[in-house]
Amino acid sequence: PEPQRRTGPKPGMPPHTRKGQLKKAIVYAVEKGKQRLRALLQRQAPCHDSLATVVNDRALADLPTLQRHGMGSEMDHLLSAQFITAGRYGTRSSTSLWMDAAGQVSWRELTFDEHGRESGRRQETFLVQGREARQPA
Repeated sequence: PEPQRRTGPKPGMPPHTRKGQLKKAIVYAVEKGKQRLRALLQRQAPCHDSLATVVNDRALADLPTLQRHGMGSEMDHLLSAQFITAGRYGTRSSTSLWMDAAGQVSWRELTFDEHGRESGRRQETFLVQGREARQPA
C-alpha cells in the first residue's frame, strides 16, 4: 500500500494556512527582523535583553504593506509579527547567542506559553579555549 499523504495544515497550525502563504509571511518577518537587528547592532554591543526586544516585537504589519508584498489575508496579518501569539500556534522559544573577540560565549534561551508569557529561562556564559574567535566577514 502507498503511504497516505496528509493534506492541509500541520497539526497545531491555524486553519486555512497554505504552505506558500506561510512561507511569504515568514520571509516578510525575517526581513523585518534582520533590519531591526542591524540597526540595534550599529547602536550597541549585543546583550540578551536588547536582542530579545528584536524578536519579541508583537506588532502586526499594516495591511497596505502586506498587500504590496502579495499578502493581505487575516492569516498573513497574524503571521506578520516577529513574535506570534495565536493560541496553540505561535512563538514558543527564542535564543540569543554570540561570541566576543576573546572567545567569551553568551547564550540565553527563553520559553513561552501559548499566551506569549515567559515560562522559562536558561542562560550560560563560557569561554572557548584554544581557538581564536573569528570576527564576522
